[in-house]
Amino acid sequence: MAPLPLRPAPSNPSSPARAPPEFPTLSELDADPNASRQVYEVGYLIGEFMVARAARDGSLRLIRANGDVTSVGFASPAAFEEAWKAFVRARYFEAAGLTLAEPVQ
Repeated sequence: MAPLPLRPAPSNPSSPARAPPEFPTLSELDADPNASRQVYEVGYLIGEFMVARAARDGSLRLIRANGDVTSVGFASPAAFEEAWKAFVRARYFEAAGLTLAEPVQ
């Protein structure tokens, strides 16, 4: 399995438990690509999600639509983000027997 390139959540000195990682939003990933490598770090996970969800054809539709998630059946970017987070949690965290103490942001 590929490593999870998600940014760690900000630490909270009052909490000894480690917070779960935060997922980037689509708007964060759409920001200036020269400002961050994050889009490249999570791109594989998004591609894997799209292939699992809508097969190769769905991935190609998303690319041709310039990332418009409504073109592949999502009501909004927020709906896409929630489905993607659930996919990553199930595929990588739960499959590895890991649980998150708090919901992923």
